[in-house]
Amino acid sequence: MWYKRAVDQHFVHKDSFVYSVPFDAGDLAEEITVTASNAVFHTEGAKFAPAAVVGFQFHHSALEKLFRNITGNGCAVEDRECYVIDNNGFIIISPYRQETGKFFGEINGGIMARLVDEKVFKRVTVYDYQAVCFESSGDMNGSNNLLSPLFHLLRALKWLFHTVLWYIVQLTH
Repeated sequence: MWYKRAVDQHFVHKDSFVYSVPFDAGDLAEEITVTASNAVFHTEGAKFAPAAVVGFQFHHSALEKLFRNITGNGCAVEDRECYVIDNNGFIIISPYRQETGKFFGEINGGIMARLVDEKVFKRVTVYDYQAVCFESSGDMNGSNNLLSPLFHLLRALKWLFHTVLWYIVQLTH
């Protein structure tokens, strides 16, 4: 997924990096790893194509420390919370570790709705087909059939017909 995101981001801003953390990373006890990736394109004339994606991984605490140094006291105010959000709306840095890797709309739906209204983010509908139970057509299953006596009679007649037909074919040769 990080490969595709880096290639897609190249078309938005070719020199930018995509930063990502594992989904729900804040729930993990160990150090969170941040992945930064950038797409490299090969160009010939007017044609270009993705050749590779390069990147590196580093500790989340290092990125968080850098973020706190850059923002200074601006995020230290009691009634202000600062976040770093990736291009899909997932939290990279949060004032609360357990929010890291979660979708920002789950944490603050009002602000996320405003970001969608302001066209910072685009609303995307995702269907979880793993949770869908489709109705089966017919009575096909792996269990024994508890069928009516008529069905068994028809099977016996079919067997008898095939057996008689087999003997007739054998006698004519």
